[in-house]
Amino acid sequence: MGIAFSRYPVVVTFRSYDRDRAREKAVAERVFEGLKGDGSRALVLVFGLAEAVDTYDP
Repeated sequence: MGIAFSRYPVVVTFRSYDRDRAREKAVAERVFEGLKGDGSRALVLVFGLAEAVDTYDP
């Protein structure tokens, strides 16, 4: 079963100009945690459009 992207009406993509994957992941995780703290929306953190790394469901 894949990721139900239709549950999430907004998609945010992080890319570093120098293609630093570790930096992209660190920034994405920081933003995810910040949004999670808001507690108002369901979230999914995904890398490569196939791997759900973390989810949050208020």
